[in-house]
Amino acid sequence: LTNKALADSFDGHWSVTLETPEYKDPTGVVALGYTFQFPAEVKNGVLHGERGTKDQPAWLELSGKIEADGSAMLHVHGITGRREYNLGHVATGRAYDYEVKAHFADGRGTGNRIGGRIGNYTFVKE
Repeated sequence: LTNKALADSFDGHWSVTLETPEYKDPTGVVALGYTFQFPAEVKNGVLHGERGTKDQPAWLELSGKIEADGSAMLHVHGITGRREYNLGHVATGRAYDYEVKAHFADGRGTGNRIGGRIGNYTFVKE
């Protein structure tokens, strides 16, 4: 198969789960844990998913290209939700960004947030 055909093999509808455990920062402030579940679509090897209402608190957008070998560096852009879930209890409605290193194979995928707090992603092709 060509690289394009391999990348396109990830195309379709995916279910995404983000599990973020409770996190205590060095100052002792505890950000509560949460789990988000949301749909994503892969088209021409590019993943795009959203949770919540665009540009509103607790919204998150996940996007990026899945390479032919299943590796992916995904980008998250979001808006903070309720303070008690945010690092340092920053205000609701603040923009944030981070990267997710992921790998996909056989209709499944896993990924981990880079930097900040732990964020574990699970992907299941529908």
